[in-house]
Amino acid sequence: MPPGELLALRKENLHPDHLDVEASWTIRYHERGPTKTKTKAPVPIPKYLYDALNDFAQWEGYIFSFSLGKRPATGARVTDAFYAALAKIGIDEEERARRNLVFHSWRRFANTYLRSRGLPDAKVRQLTRHESESMTEHYTSWDANDFSDVAKEQAFLAKALTDEKTRATLVERPSPEEEEDKTDDGLELSPTKATEKAMP
Repeated sequence: MPPGELLALRKENLHPDHLDVEASWTIRYHERGPTKTKTKAPVPIPKYLYDALNDFAQWEGYIFSFSLGKRPATGARVTDAFYAALAKIGIDEEERARRNLVFHSWRRFANTYLRSRGLPDAKVRQLTRHESESMTEHYTSWDANDFSDVAKEQAFLAKALTDEKTRATLVERPSPEEEEDKTDDGLELSPTKATEKAMP
């Protein structure tokens, strides 16, 4: 979600399973207006995030506020909080500069990670607030690990060229998605490992 939409969130936009994203705070002009895409949409959130936001914002009005909800926090406050979060997972100022990590990088990470987990692009766009497929592609940064399934398929095809038995199973072989469903052990990357993997 863009910083402007984050800052424009009010307590009435917070629900146990989603956020109602209906506005954007213009940091430069200090006013609340429509979102960049001129759309309103629910953005799903996990329960732990709802609990954290509800505990943090003990007031009505803007959630991310240092004036008890009267005005949203500044963009500089958002940046400071982002840098502090990076420091907690071992990314210091030098490493941040080397990898050119900014607040927007989190959006790119979420876009790439959710797509790599097989979520439909339409649902990913609901979260990232991208309007077009081209923007979803633009915000995807695949790395070599993301292509392990491709390498596996390439190896199988190469073997099928020289091995009759392998070639005979080519048609009946389950797709990578079906195979993953059968072998998935339910483990997922930790937020730290996922961040290190997906961020540039």
